[in-house]
Amino acid sequence: MESRRHSRSSFIATRASSVCRLLSLRLLLLHLPLCLAPWLHSASCRSLLQEGDAAVDTIAMVTPDADAALAREALQLRFNSFVQRYGKVYSSPEEHAYRMEVFKENLRLIEESNNYETYELEVTEFTDLTWEEFQKHFLGAKQDCSATTGSYVRRLGNPTLPARRDWREEGIVSPVKNQGHCGSCWTFSTTGGLEAAHAQATGSMVLLSEQQLLDCAGGFDNLGCSGGLPSHAYEYIIYAGGLDTEEAYPYKAKSEKCHFNPNAIGAKVFDVVNITEGAEDDILEAVALVQPVTVAFQVVDGFRFYKSGVYSSPTCKSGPETVNHAVLAVGYDVDKESGTPYWIIKNSWGPNWGNHGYFYIERNKNMCGIAACASYPVVTKGAAQSA
Repeated sequence: MESRRHSRSSFIATRASSVCRLLSLRLLLLHLPLCLAPWLHSASCRSLLQEGDAAVDTIAMVTPDADAALAREALQLRFNSFVQRYGKVYSSPEEHAYRMEVFKENLRLIEESNNYETYELEVTEFTDLTWEEFQKHFLGAKQDCSATTGSYVRRLGNPTLPARRDWREEGIVSPVKNQGHCGSCWTFSTTGGLEAAHAQATGSMVLLSEQQLLDCAGGFDNLGCSGGLPSHAYEYIIYAGGLDTEEAYPYKAKSEKCHFNPNAIGAKVFDVVNITEGAEDDILEAVALVQPVTVAFQVVDGFRFYKSGVYSSPTCKSGPETVNHAVLAVGYDVDKESGTPYWIIKNSWGPNWGNHGYFYIERNKNMCGIAACASYPVVTKGAAQSA
């Protein structure tokens, strides 16, 4: 009998603690509507939103056996926090309810992955989108990169490579940009590579126009918001005689009529080096000793929630015909805890995604096809031929 009383008391105490935590969270989230733009990114609002997420996480941990109503309310509070954080607006109560269900399923994916993977996922602005919606709006169509195998590859022999490289430390990597709802990653990978090469050659950082590539490079087998290849984009820039500055030809996240202005050119390309398909050692050599390299890989579901750690996937493919996202390799290193070698990659989903807009992906395994479509621009006449 005494044991029953003790068990019942423990249950009541646990339930009371859970309810108290939930009530505290309700009071906290009453303040969230105040955190609207432009105050959303203030230090106080960021702190409040972090407390809200932490409190809901705590509820999820301390009440694994909570009834459906309590779990549903905790989900609702967390979803409301997400909506406030990212300024989400839905067209109807029905869409709001649907997006919360999508959010719940994605949250389950995130939590399951974090239970067994060495890298960490988190709630991002994409957590209310289905995988199909995300592919449609943020990834390009699958590209066959076999055409990027060049007639020559810049080889420097067998040099001694540094143990690590991070071109951000040299000040030649431009800030992380945001492609928005357009599968224009290839334009950002292209401009990122050219901005770095131009800064390295001239000592001056000039931000370049992704919109010019969207509008004008279609004749080089690029498809605007439906995808393209940096190697083809560099060929277009050679043909056009240069790429306008971002200021002169700003980004609109949609294809329009070409308005290239030869008087607003910010950088030129004289040649393009296409690294042999799958030759990850050649990419390493180029990143180590030459400059950042544009690469592409296959994004599979889950990656869009990346937070930190060295990413790898058993489900992605490594062939050139499956890549669907172009990015920029700006360095490499080795994880100190696991000893896993990785690439340092600049993405184009904004600075609030991942590790300040960057991610790490496992190196030396052609992970997700990262070595299938590598290239970089030459901005000095005769440089490629003389190497």
